Amino acid sequence: MSVRPRENKEGRTVFDVRVQYSGIRVSRTVPTTLTDAKRVESKILQELIKGRYEILKNRDNPKFRRYAEEYKKSVTWHKSYHNRTLLSINHLVKFFGNKRLSEITVQDLIDYRSMRLQTVKHATINREHTCLLTMLNVAVNNDQYLIYKNPLKGIKKFKEPPTENRMLSVDEYQKLLESAPEYFRRILFFACQTGMRLNEILDLKFGQIKAWFKGVEIELIETKSGNREYVPLGNEVIDLLQIIAKERNIVLDNIADDNRGDYVFTGRRGQRIKSVRKPMARTFREAGIEQRPFHTFRHFWTTMMFQAGVDPLKIKKMGRWRDFETMMKYCFTTRPEEHVAANQLSEYLSRKTAKILDVWQYSGKIENKSDM
Repeated sequence: MSVRPRENKEGRTVFDVRVQYSGIRVSRTVPTTLTDAKRVESKILQELIKGRYEILKNRDNPKFRRYAEEYKKSVTWHKSYHNRTLLSINHLVKFFGNKRLSEITVQDLIDYRSMRLQTVKHATINREHTCLLTMLNVAVNNDQYLIYKNPLKGIKKFKEPPTENRMLSVDEYQKLLESAPEYFRRILFFACQTGMRLNEILDLKFGQIKAWFKGVEIELIETKSGNREYVPLGNEVIDLLQIIAKERNIVLDNIADDNRGDYVFTGRRGQRIKSVRKPMARTFREAGIEQRPFHTFRHFWTTMMFQAGVDPLKIKKMGRWRDFETMMKYCFTTRPEEHVAANQLSEYLSRKTAKILDVWQYSGKIENKSDM
């Protein structure tokens, strides 16, 4: 039995009540107080003991194929629904389709991974493993289905090889800006100055630009997390937006209703940009730099923020990451920077009044360092 508080989508505190007795598990969400939640927990337990939940033994135990169709309808809001979630589910259905939810075992997952290893890499299998794990967790937490425990919980995923190089130096950034065509240069500059993702930039409309008494920010409604988020803008980015708005005869401080749905970044002919694959490949080629994915610019933004001395808590908030561990994957250091950091401790200690003894005396050597 457990009562756990959490925040719902509206930011209010609710309590998840979970009670299990004789193989029957009941979950409820109480939107009031902790005291009420504990009362609900006690009441459910009493009803379980009295046998009033016998009907739950007749829960639905559908085949994975039918459950997958129902699950698809509940996750259409995912930003990666079409290019990742849907693809993973379709592959899982081909293997697990005729099995019922309660029949899926660890051995089934092992067999599935062995089969997929013949055609795809570890990273793809791990994404599909995560998808299956999530689907079963949803079924476990739903009183409708006859599955009380996720059999795959705790199974480790494959170790993935290091990702492709996503480090970008300041010199390379300057070369890219000089080599990029005008319309892509603006996108590149905007990405490196805000850390926004590609789809967020290409989908950006003038109506999302919000000016308030202390600055300008962008309101993101459709995000990777599904939450409404805000991105603060620096002065140079605001200047760029002012230039774009002036070219389109739009007053940025008071955007007309007719222009609120206009896309900020457009192509050479004023059309909406759906892909930057070709201009980005050309830019990297003409700059003489090994091509990297667009997400490299988000890594560059994170690294530059750290080097600029910005508080990590602010970087996490501005980058819209859920935890610091994820954020740190976006920050890189170079070998020369690491050597400079290694000498900082010695420089710091050498400035202290009570200096440490010469390291040569600690090692038992009495020769002068000049003789070495």
